[in-house]
This record gives sequence, structure tokens and C-alpha cells, in this order.
Amino acid sequence: MEYRKTVVLKDGRECILRSGTAADAQAVLDNFILTHAQTEFLTSYPDEIRFTLEQEADYLAKRAEAPREIELLAELGGKIAGTAGIHGIGSYEKVKHRAGFGISLDEAFWGLGIGRALTRASAECAKAAGYEQLELEAVAENARAVMLYKTEGFKEYGRNPKGFRLRSGAFQETVLMRLDLLRGNGPAEPPEEKLTLTEPTPEQEKEILAYRQEFLDSGDSMDGTGSLRRCENAAQWFEEIEIFRNPAAVPEGKVPSTQFVFVRESDGKVVGMLQFRHYLNDYLRQFAGHIGYSVRPSERRKGYAEQMLKAALPLCRAFGLDRVMITCRDTNEGSRRTILANGGVYESTAYEPDRQVNLQRYWIDLA
Repeated sequence: MEYRKTVVLKDGRECILRSGTAADAQAVLDNFILTHAQTEFLTSYPDEIRFTLEQEADYLAKRAEAPREIELLAELGGKIAGTAGIHGIGSYEKVKHRAGFGISLDEAFWGLGIGRALTRASAECAKAAGYEQLELEAVAENARAVMLYKTEGFKEYGRNPKGFRLRSGAFQETVLMRLDLLRGNGPAEPPEEKLTLTEPTPEQEKEILAYRQEFLDSGDSMDGTGSLRRCENAAQWFEEIEIFRNPAAVPEGKVPSTQFVFVRESDGKVVGMLQFRHYLNDYLRQFAGHIGYSVRPSERRKGYAEQMLKAALPLCRAFGLDRVMITCRDTNEGSRRTILANGGVYESTAYEPDRQVNLQRYWIDLA
């Protein structure tokens, strides 16, 4: 298969995702050996990789010509940062709908969004090749990778407590995951269960800390949570929430705000958080807006963000506002769709120099 796409990373740089060719053999071999030496979460040790340069070139050439297989490369600044690939589970009628998926990424490029981009590109290629299901096996200890796959729609369907055996004799549990390619990449239909947007209470401490930890594990931005990322405990977070509720106590340069949690009533789980800023200062007017929100990584693709924002708008109107501004990164298609679904009208895009990101600015009329 052939594939080529350019994506913008979290630091603003452009990364080329493309299918590998025979000419990439040396660079791919070097990357493969390097990445397998950096972590014990991959399937082999670096000294077990015994492909010759000629064998690697032949392998890449065959993958480029195969109609249902591909070796994807992530190229950044002329260097191969990572690879990913899909392959058929088998040619028999009963399994030809299934594809396997694997990925490796140089740790020098972790945290930029390349792993997510390669995962999405692999799913796109698998779907184009006619597969209905994409499968992987990840080490359970690799919480960041497991969370990434879950936020991309992969579902856990089993675990193998002795999936990998290390040379030390220790075992690693592996998580078996699958992605249904027939469902597409859009948000799922809103669930039938009832959810409530409410201010947080100390009784929710366990859920709030679990919410925080899930974001720390995934490396995602914890929008709409106020100071939760830097607070050492829930009590400190609640203290800061109270400070920001009181206009007289808000620190200089900040604005009053109200913190909300989005709770699923069936199990009491906090699936999202939203912060409402009562008015805009110069920074908020330019970059952040009245409302910030996030959805728990493991609870995404269920329509929760759209529901949560919809529930917040009447509260903003009751506060006395006739319109609110919301921003999102120009690369965050999910957030853009959430804003548009709630009546957002695009105004402009602003470059935020501190985080080096482009932020799209939308207004929602509350009248």
C-alpha cells in the first residue's frame, strides 16, 4: 500500500507519515534496533533483530506492493522517528477481516503526538484495505500506550497474565485490544444513561483523583480542571476552587470561575470536567474563552463532551451572559465538532506563543 500525509505535532512542527520503501531500509533497521533497546514493552530484544540490509529492503519493497499490508514511517526533520504497520491475521475466510497492528517510537520523540498520528494512520490504512477489525497486544504496565489506544477507540477484550516473559524470568501481563473499523472515527451516539453537570463535592475525592491520574498517565491536556494537575491532593484543589468562586479573593490577573464535574449517575463516575470563567480578561479573550472542558480519556467517543457543553450553556445564560467564547486547537477535530454542534460560530485563529499552538476562536449565542 502507498500512503502519505503531513500532520502538525504538539510543538508545531510538521511530521510526514508515509509508506516505507526499499530506500529506507537502513534508517528503518536503525530505528527498530534503537527503539527495542529503549523499552521492554516491545515484542523482542534488539539483539534478536537479525535482518540484513538486503532482507529489510526486500521486506519494505514487498509491503509497498502488497494491497492489504503497509509499513508506515514517521519522518521528522529528515529522521525516522517511528514506525507502525498492519498485516493480515490470515488469508482464510474466517479471519480475513482481521488485521494486526504494531508500533515503535524513538523515545526522543515521545510526547509530540506521533504515536497517536501513526495509530490513526494505521487504522485509516486498515479500513482502506478492507479490514473490519484492527488488533493489538500491549503490555499492561505501559499505561500511557494503553490509554492512547483506548482514546482512539480500541476496546480491551482480554488479558494474558504471562503474555511476555523477560530474560530475567519475570512475566509481563499483556492487554488484548481491538478497534471496530466499521464504526468510523466520529463520536458514538450519545448514551442513554443520565449524566449530571454539578459542582464537585469532597465526597467525590476518589473519583477526582482517578480522573487526574488518568490524564497524567495519558499525557493529555487537563483542560477545564483549574489547578488540578499541579495540586498535591484533592483538598488543595477544593480550596482553590473556593478562592476562585469569590471575586474578592481571586489572585491578581485572574478572573472568578465556577468548577463543574460531569457525573454518570449509574455508577457515580466523573466522566468530564468543565470550568466556567465569569468574564474575560485580555488573555482569556485572546486564547482561552469563557469555558474550558475535558473528557476522561477512557470515556471518549461517547458524545459526553457535546452533552456536557450543552448542559453548561443554560448556566452561563442564567449568570447573565448573552454569548460565550470557546477555543480549541486547530488540530483538535473532536473539540471543534463539539463546539459546532452547540451552535459555535468561528471568528478567527490566534497563535498562542507560550504553548506554540494555533487556537480557533468560536462564539456561541445564548439568546
